[in-house]
Amino acid sequence: MTYRMLFTAAALALVLRVACTPLPPPEPPPVGPITADCGAVCDHWEFLGCDESMPSPAGEPCEVVCATFERYWDLPCMATVASCEGIDRCP
Repeated sequence: MTYRMLFTAAALALVLRVACTPLPPPEPPPVGPITADCGAVCDHWEFLGCDESMPSPAGEPCEVVCATFERYWDLPCMATVASCEGIDRCP
């Protein structure tokens, strides 16, 4: 009878141990590359109140200036900067 109670207690302890072990947190969903276009960049800059969102001295709107330089600019970086000063930190 003692072995049976010992076995039952050990089995119960094992079941409780497995049942009470916390599950690992779920994996975050994969993040794809951030894409942006000149419209998103200029809208973001305008939202931040950046001078870069204003027309150029020649009167070209932000979207036209951006389209001229987009092959040299990192548009995803520029569309997600936290402040106007961050624009200069984008490659």
